[in-house]
Formats: sequence, structure tokens, C-alpha cells
Amino acid sequence: MGADDLVGQLATANDRIVAPTWHGPGAGLIRADIGHRTPGCPCCAMRLDVIDGLMRTVRRATRPDRVFLVADQDDDLASIVYSVLSDSDLMRHVRLDGVAVVIDAVATATRIAATGSVGGGRDVDGLALADVIVLRRFGDLTHGGFEGLTTVLDEINVVGTRLTVGHQLSSTAAGDLARAVTGLDAWNHVPMVGRGPLRLVSGVGVTRERPSTILLRQTAPLDAAAVDAWLDRVIDSYGPGLLRLQAEFAVEGDVLPVRCHGVRSFAASYMSDHASASQHGESLVVLVGHGLDATDLASGFASTRVQ
Repeated sequence: MGADDLVGQLATANDRIVAPTWHGPGAGLIRADIGHRTPGCPCCAMRLDVIDGLMRTVRRATRPDRVFLVADQDDDLASIVYSVLSDSDLMRHVRLDGVAVVIDAVATATRIAATGSVGGGRDVDGLALADVIVLRRFGDLTHGGFEGLTTVLDEINVVGTRLTVGHQLSSTAAGDLARAVTGLDAWNHVPMVGRGPLRLVSGVGVTRERPSTILLRQTAPLDAAAVDAWLDRVIDSYGPGLLRLQAEFAVEGDVLPVRCHGVRSFAASYMSDHASASQHGESLVVLVGHGLDATDLASGFASTRVQ
């Protein structure tokens, strides 16, 4: 069972799924069509086929109100997420709720045992930014394979959770999986970490091949102009390697928190529709990407406090 199979299972229960190979209502298979907002710029590579497939779907009478990306490990998820988040026409109709990556647990554990790595490039990037990692054939792992796989996945992905499935999904398992994935609202709520409390993490998963995850928090009220300036600096300094930016800011004078999400050279801020962390004056930031400097990011974030 790969991403296409998972999309088929989820579509049975919920017709609000987009995959890298688009299987939207009334559409056949559309091959990847890649464009760039700025010619030759890797930061702004877009999946035009995903944008087109979603736009045609939202124009239908029964349009989707939520979007989930379901992909295989080797899909360029950063470009797909960028495409969904940054297209202004598309975002008037839909929003990104969650990202699921499907991997073969046995094949991945075998690769780790042989090479010490789950892969490189987009393989690791997709795992790092995912909200859910779906492990198929998990029950076929040896004890050693299980330990090696979970250790590496814990290092790579700090923000997500894991689900396990067998060779085939029973109707009960399919229903449970559909509820778990389609219940996500991961890109539009308070930044969360899947396996433990939020904390400042320096060096999680840091190797030449792996992205790192930086988690920041503070309780002092923030200055709106300082937050905007800091976000601009983050994008300017880290944009090419930024896989996920998600934040909630308790800004002085605002009753509701300001939220932000982004990837690569794109970030958007918006006012939350309900109070959460701001009730306690707490601000939270999660950054996933390559070349992140924890000390620089932490000091810059600290400077956004009201003086």
C-alpha cells in the first residue's frame, strides 16, 4: 500500500484529499508539472498540476473545505506545500490541514541497517515536515529493525505522529486511519510537537543530510513590528532550506493570537479565530529545515518582546 492506495482508502470515507499524483473527482492521472515564480529559483518551485487539480475541484458544487497531502517518501513535499500555501487564488477556497507520508517500514529499516540512512534529499525532507508518517508492513519488522527505524524517525521528525498499517487495510483499520488523518488541522492551529512537551531543541537530527528542528517559546508579550521584522529575517536567512515554519504569537494589544505558517520563501500571518496560547501570553514557534542556527533564531525571537 503506497500513497495512491491510501488516497483511495481515504477518499472512500472523505472526498477531500489531494495527492502529488492528483486523483480528484472527475480527473484522470495528471503528471507532475513544475513551474517557478522566479525562473530558476529552487525556493519557489511550484506543482502547477496540484494547483490546477485543486482549483478545478473547488469550482464544483460539492467543493472540499479541507486539504490533506498524502504522499510517498520520495515526493517533493516542500514544493507541494509551497504550491498550496502560496497560491493566492487557491487559498481563497481551501486551506492546508495536514501532510501524511507513506513509507515501507521493512524497506526503510533495511536501508537504515545497511547505510545508516533513510535516504537523502527530498526523502528526508518529506519525513521531517510530515504531520503523520504512515508505516506500512510495520508488523513484519524484526525487533532490531523496529528499534533502528523508530530511533531515526524520532530524530528526523519532531512535529508529527506515526500510524502503522499492515499489507492491506481492513474496513475497520481504514476507518481508523481516515479519522486520524482527516482529523488533522495541523497547519492552522497552535504549533504542536507529537512526542513530548515543547522545548528549545538545538541539534535534533542535525547532520549534513538531515534537517533540524528548532522549537521556541516565550511568555512575554511581543511587539507586532518586531515580530514582522524577525520573520522577514528568518525568510531572508533560511528560506532556501526552510521546510516548515509554524508559529503562534501573543502580540501586545491583540485579544486573539496571530498565527503564521510557511515553507521556503513563503510565510503568511493571520489572526486566529479563537484564543488559545495568547490567554496565557505564550508564543510558540516551530521551524524545520536545513542550516538552521538555534542560537541566532532564539536570540532573534527573544528580541521581539515588548521593550
